[in-house]
Amino acid sequence: MQLKPPLPISEQINLLESRGLIVEDKSEAEEFLFRHNYYLLNAYFHKTYENPDFFTEGTTFNQIVQIFRNDAWLRHQIFSVIEPIEIHLRCRVSYLLATKYDADILYQYNKYENTKLWEENLNKVTRELFRNGKNPVIKHHINNYNSTFPIWVAVEFLSIGTLSSFYSNLLQVDRSQIAEECFGVPDEYLKSWLHSLAVLRNICAHSGYLFRRNIPVTPKRFPDMDWGLPKESTKLFIFLAIIKRMSNSDDWQRFLSNLIERDLTYSFITFEDYDFPINWQAILSE
Repeated sequence: MQLKPPLPISEQINLLESRGLIVEDKSEAEEFLFRHNYYLLNAYFHKTYENPDFFTEGTTFNQIVQIFRNDAWLRHQIFSVIEPIEIHLRCRVSYLLATKYDADILYQYNKYENTKLWEENLNKVTRELFRNGKNPVIKHHINNYNSTFPIWVAVEFLSIGTLSSFYSNLLQVDRSQIAEECFGVPDEYLKSWLHSLAVLRNICAHSGYLFRRNIPVTPKRFPDMDWGLPKESTKLFIFLAIIKRMSNSDDWQRFLSNLIERDLTYSFITFEDYDFPINWQAILSE
């Protein structure tokens, strides 16, 4: 199949108008598209279609821009509340494993459930460490310890995706202790939640859209995490409810306060588009 030909910005706007989008100010729209790739906005266009390739009546370019900017704001807020969770987990994982098995636990294949997965994870960890090869800490261990790293060093350079995979292959007794000490949950929930957070964080890191999005992973829920939402729901709200369970009260309260203020200040934002139930403030405040 032949690729579509590129369109000049003026023709991109004409295409949008032909599909029913109201463009209030063409010069402003051109300026916005000059700085933001049309394809970056494409998901928002499709999420506001009523029929294939035709917008819901009354949809405007400015509304699309507002939704896009709100997603950017949400991604920033999500980063701010996931980061303390990552820091906490790295600390507890490295401390438990180091004090129980010694500094070189990364290389002790018999302290993991699956040897093949241990090898795959070790290769991932090694790549992520050497990707940061200019870091003085990494250089020090390459030059002085024959590229061998203690767990408390290595863990600080892992992506949340690699951390999730690493945690999932620990012995169950260790997973259970970490899950209970960190978050007061069984390890099967933490395995699911870490994977889910890794997917969400990856979406945010690549400027992915959140508006009306079904995130491609289904987090494991406690029975009390129902709130009238479909069990198969994978839109943003269920992920935020999980982040709440994993956050300390101060970090979560800052995030929630910003969310509530956003809801009050920006009338054009409807959090129902992210699967928020009507009583979302009460749920997230419990």
